[in-house]
Amino acid sequence: MYTYGKNLGLAFQIVDDILDFTRSTAELGKPAGSDLRDGNLTAPVLYALPKAPYLHTLIEREFSEEGDLETALNLVRQSGAIEDARNLAKEYAQAALPALEVLPPFRTASSPQPVDGLCPGATVLSCKAKKFRCTAHKSAAVNENQNTETALKCKPIGTSAG
Repeated sequence: MYTYGKNLGLAFQIVDDILDFTRSTAELGKPAGSDLRDGNLTAPVLYALPKAPYLHTLIEREFSEEGDLETALNLVRQSGAIEDARNLAKEYAQAALPALEVLPPFRTASSPQPVDGLCPGATVLSCKAKKFRCTAHKSAAVNENQNTETALKCKPIGTSAG
């Protein structure tokens, strides 16, 4: 699960970094470009630097002249770096997925795969709360505090669990 968390976390961070260049101050809840202004060279900036050499000058002088920050933001936006960073985020998100293969399969209301060990009619009501219901037999919901063995051997109401 470490690999999943690491890769998904990196993807999330890169997307967050992209938002600094693609969203307004009102949408972000902080000034647009604040990461760059604060000296944080995020993925979009790192991709833009080789494509827009003047960006390096603006960063070196710490945006001290009028309009420097807006110029830098525009250089990043126009360089193709946003798309490059977006592709990197996708790569990390895709790299996270194989780590989930160690988990047992499960079924939700929108997924036709059965939960291993549960009655084929069982539907996961809430993975977080570990609540299940057998939709085929209309039996009561089962949660983690009830007898798990009963849930695993669901029988129609009125028959014995065997």
